[in-house]
Amino acid sequence: MTNWLWVLSPIVLLLIALLGATVKLGAWKGGVDKALKALHKSIRRLDKKIDSLPFSPAAVASGSPLRLTEFGKELSECVRAREWAEELAPSLSEEARTKVPYEVQEMCDEYAKALPSEGMESDREKQLKDCAFKKGVPIDTILQVLAIELRDQLLQGRED
Repeated sequence: MTNWLWVLSPIVLLLIALLGATVKLGAWKGGVDKALKALHKSIRRLDKKIDSLPFSPAAVASGSPLRLTEFGKELSECVRAREWAEELAPSLSEEARTKVPYEVQEMCDEYAKALPSEGMESDREKQLKDCAFKKGVPIDTILQVLAIELRDQLLQGRED
């Protein structure tokens, strides 16, 4: 009988160890499942938030120098930004002459951003708002386009 105990006790111990490991594995799997459900819920919430963000194509392409994308060119045409820049350039050309191209670009950005608060012709303001509405972009995006057109107008013919 003692021989059977020697044979059975390792088998019993092995079965107990397997049972314990199975229970622990089940608990671990339950924890992983719970974490995955929470992660999935968070992803769905983020997806809804992202879908609600107002995305529009980029109007300005990065690089040196900044330039208009195809969409930016459409916006430029929509508000006749090049003509507008030609009208504005003479009043800024003296100040721009003393600046390097990067500083001219900064000056144009600041100038364009200040236009709505400083007041502009009502026709131009209406044109800006109409274009922003039709193209689904904020007015700031169109002002970026104007700043690029104005910068190009001021730098035209310079050899910097």
